[in-house]
Amino acid sequence: MSKHTRKLAILASTTLTANYVATSDYRVDGGYQLVIGANYTPKAAQTNRIAYIKVEFSGDDTTYYQETSYTVSGASVTHSQGEHLFTGATGGTSYKYVISVPIAANYVRISFKEDGASNFGTLALDLLVSEEI
Repeated sequence: MSKHTRKLAILASTTLTANYVATSDYRVDGGYQLVIGANYTPKAAQTNRIAYIKVEFSGDDTTYYQETSYTVSGASVTHSQGEHLFTGATGGTSYKYVISVPIAANYVRISFKEDGASNFGTLALDLLVSEEI
């Protein structure tokens, strides 16, 4: 088998809001890694803004489960719903990030938002799936 990267989608630059907005649902079965390229640009007049991305997986394209993060303390492992945060220190500047997420099911959905109450920035996404063929 050889490794191959398949482009799932390119999401054009979108103005963020204070509430999560979801992408379409994408079929990723057969893949082992989801790669999210994010291009975040805070509004020109804003500084130190944060864009949030959450990743959800589904086995049936109906019920979605949010990716988790965890902390370990002694023998206890505490799981929380995970979010990826991107800081935009200077308004009007483009910040490019990449996230690699192990694929946990047949379908994936990405949601995004920005902190703050107004003057929102923009976010563009490239979604790729690494798979063996």
